[in-house]
Amino acid sequence: MSALPPLRVRRLGPADYVWHDGTTEARGDAAALAATLDRRGFWLAADGLQVRLVETPRPHPRRELCLRGLPYALEEQFACDVDALHFAPGPLTDPLSCAVVARAALDGWLQELAAAGLRPSRVIPEALLLPWPDAAGWSLWLTADRAVLRHGPFAGFACPRAALPELLAAVLAEIPAAPPQLFVWGEAAPALGLECVPVAGHPYAVAAGAPAPIDLLQGAYARGPSWQARWRRWRPLAVVALLWLGLRLGLMGWTLHRLSIEQAQLAGDLEQVYRTAVPSAVRVVDAR
Repeated sequence: MSALPPLRVRRLGPADYVWHDGTTEARGDAAALAATLDRRGFWLAADGLQVRLVETPRPHPRRELCLRGLPYALEEQFACDVDALHFAPGPLTDPLSCAVVARAALDGWLQELAAAGLRPSRVIPEALLLPWPDAAGWSLWLTADRAVLRHGPFAGFACPRAALPELLAAVLAEIPAAPPQLFVWGEAAPALGLECVPVAGHPYAVAAGAPAPIDLLQGAYARGPSWQARWRRWRPLAVVALLWLGLRLGLMGWTLHRLSIEQAQLAGDLEQVYRTAVPSAVRVVDAR
């Protein structure tokens, strides 16, 4: 794998991708993306219209029971069966943040890339790929027809641009104080009732070095460990097994050597007894 930072890749539609390497942006199908990567990793931006970022009280203090109970803690927020959804939690704090996506959608994205021999190293909710300025404000990315807002470390959404004022007002109504500023990438922001600060460049370039807060590739979608990781896990047991095998082989060898010495000694004793019983014998007959 290349030492370069991973590309940020957005899926615009079937076989239509746009990717950003921190300085430049390009567009093409999965084959063109594969040619660009050349063993370099990439993060796939999960469509914010199909991924919901939600928050819930932690279901259980124990990690295993917390993860098992998470779908049922959130089921009332979704109209469909929780078995059709994939739940990807962030850090297991209380309250707990979680990204939720339909399994069919995530399967479709991964299968389309797999057909070109590609698999993303991470699949990140689109809003969480924007910079998080913390107390300084929120991040907003505007295109001709879409808006992507990040209003918390693990909170954000994407929507049609026309729906932004209404959804932003709903978010502001649920918090005690509005953010001091709204950092805006892309097109100019409409009147939103907040101080908007235009930012030049691409938001992915600003956030390129940030860690991934929530990765959808976990649970049933987690990448299997490499053979090196599996070997590291089993190496202590393998060393113990080899030591035990070596000890067993050594004991068997020593036992066989001891038995051969005893057999030779017994043969000598038998010959001595035979010669004593038959002193005139020229040839020793096998005493057995």
